[in-house]
Amino acid sequence: MALDPDHAKKGHARQNQRREADLQKKQDYLERERERGRLRRKSPEYQKQRAEYHARHYQANKDRIIESRAAFWDSLSPEQKQLRLNKMHASSQAYMQRYYKMIYGDPSLMAEHQERKRTHRIKALNKKALADMLKDVNKLIIRSDKNGNTDD
Repeated sequence: MALDPDHAKKGHARQNQRREADLQKKQDYLERERERGRLRRKSPEYQKQRAEYHARHYQANKDRIIESRAAFWDSLSPEQKQLRLNKMHASSQAYMQRYYKMIYGDPSLMAEHQERKRTHRIKALNKKALADMLKDVNKLIIRSDKNGNTDD
């Protein structure tokens, strides 16, 4: 280790000064940094790491985040809220158009999409049937309790 604990900081500062003095060096450096950033952001490992971090952060600060979002939304005027809702709707519509254009162009993607929709529909129907059945069971239990029939 160097005798000066700030040796690395000073060296880094000297490099930054040299880059700032020479426009071509600065542009080359910024382009290399942008490329490194692009490669890093496209990396599956980096994306997974970021997703895990955001999930942990949200869970740790959930109440504060929800409170902050609600306060921000409440601070907007009705016109600003409507503008934001319109922008979100337009963005969603544009995404769906791109998504369906991509899917309809590829038969394998279309088959996967249809399978996901079918599975989702089946799950929703099963969930509804279970809820209806539980409702009926509760009605029967209440009716038997009213009639004085207890199995205790």
